[in-house]
Amino acid sequence: MRSERGAVAILVILALPALLAMIALVVGLGSVVLAYYQAHIAADLGALAGVQSLDLDQLAEGKIWIDPEEARGQAEKIAWENLRANFAGLRRAEVEITVEVYQASESEPLYHRTTGRRLTAPTVAVQLAFQRRLPLVIYSRSIAIQARADASAVRRRQ
Repeated sequence: MRSERGAVAILVILALPALLAMIALVVGLGSVVLAYYQAHIAADLGALAGVQSLDLDQLAEGKIWIDPEEARGQAEKIAWENLRANFAGLRRAEVEITVEVYQASESEPLYHRTTGRRLTAPTVAVQLAFQRRLPLVIYSRSIAIQARADASAVRRRQ
């Protein structure tokens, strides 16, 4: 019994670095998953903001048409504001935001350049990319975070 007195302390000392490494890995991977999630939310919000930039004159004539310049501006602005709010220290120069406006219709469908999906309604596509470092990891490398979202303006079904 006397020879086993310090065995538990030795086991704890030996296991502690492995336990701390696992905690750092879980926190690091959790932050990456959260970053992907927040980036997708920013892309979704940007696409939704852009698709609301309807040309009201065209709409009065019964045609759904998105104003491309306004849509790009609104989509980029909202996506960036959302990223800035969720990622402390992120600078605008570090983020690539691409906004595409497709003036598709049932009679003149278009194909999404990135996904190849057939579009049958005016659509705003937002894609964003940036680098993020993992926290609490001694050998820290940047992880590429990318997100993409589309929003279409469709007629109300009657």
